[in-house]
Amino acid sequence: MIIAVYCVLLIATIIYSVLIYQVQKEVTHNADTHHKIEDPKICIIISVRNESRHIAQTLESILCNDYPAEHYDILVINDHSTDKTAEIVSKFKKVTLLHLPIGIYGKKAAITFGIQNTNANKIILTDGDCIVEKDWILHHSSALDNTYINTGWIFLKEERNFLSAVQAMDVAATLAITKWAIKKEYFALGNGANMSIRRNILQGEWYSGNEHIASGDDIFLFEKIFKKDPSKIGFIDGMNGSVTTYGQPSWSSLLAQRLRWAAKQAITSSKRVFIFQSVIAVYLFLLYGVLLWLLWNWTSFGYIVIISLGIKFIVDYQLLKKIQSQYAKPSTTFFVLAWILYPIFYFILAFAALFRINVKWKDRPTLSDTKKAL
Repeated sequence: MIIAVYCVLLIATIIYSVLIYQVQKEVTHNADTHHKIEDPKICIIISVRNESRHIAQTLESILCNDYPAEHYDILVINDHSTDKTAEIVSKFKKVTLLHLPIGIYGKKAAITFGIQNTNANKIILTDGDCIVEKDWILHHSSALDNTYINTGWIFLKEERNFLSAVQAMDVAATLAITKWAIKKEYFALGNGANMSIRRNILQGEWYSGNEHIASGDDIFLFEKIFKKDPSKIGFIDGMNGSVTTYGQPSWSSLLAQRLRWAAKQAITSSKRVFIFQSVIAVYLFLLYGVLLWLLWNWTSFGYIVIISLGIKFIVDYQLLKKIQSQYAKPSTTFFVLAWILYPIFYFILAFAALFRINVKWKDRPTLSDTKKAL
């Protein structure tokens, strides 16, 4: 029985390595390309709640884009902020500030409200703490001439500390997997901090069926488009289509953010996403479970675990170095320490998600009340 466990572990490590190698091949940066835009009219919608620290920087970066000012609008939807977010936004002449009506709240409701207040067919979504590149609008607008929905690279501002480095590496690896899955049409993920969509594709049925999940303004849209036509989902490559944002300031806020993400992942109807996540989760529990058992019951077969850990370390490091070689991000300074300690956080997250611990995000519960949220 014990020998069988070690054999399964070794086979699982090989499968994991092949998978990460395939992801790594897709990381290779493709030259930034765009064509003459067929429909230049586009609207940027930003849902904000208490973003007074960063919203000015976000809007300034968008307004600095090399895109004709007459062809784009910026709508900022204030989700009942209690700080000076609305006051700051109102100072930008090019920006339209809208307030969600009393009794309606949440990012999905804010995005829906924004869509109802624009006649543009092309919609770009980002967050109130993001800094976009100067050709960001151009690349999304160009991509939407041939696709229904797009996402792109998201990088974190690194503050030269362990927590910041862990988040930067985690997000970069996740986006690499996202790009691979989209390119191979295996499944579709995305991030609302950097995405664009044609408003006419879903015919108003944007978030129907998942209103009770506070998060999911991104993944559920990608899931619906994937069911229609996976070839119409795009990943905007290169730095010019990327955004930079801020990581969480503490481990508790990081846990709350990841639990919010886990809530939407847990009810996805995509079997391929479920299979992919399950395979990775089972492999990690098997690897580190056997490792813990060996600490008290060392046997000669323990070398198989050491070899498996060594292989995983190498392929994980190579993936991040490949991303870094293409985009100069993220830093791998804390990689060894992060690689050793991050699984502890992962298992805490898995435990919290399993028992559906409902944490608060921006003073609101992760699992929202449907009637109030939309």
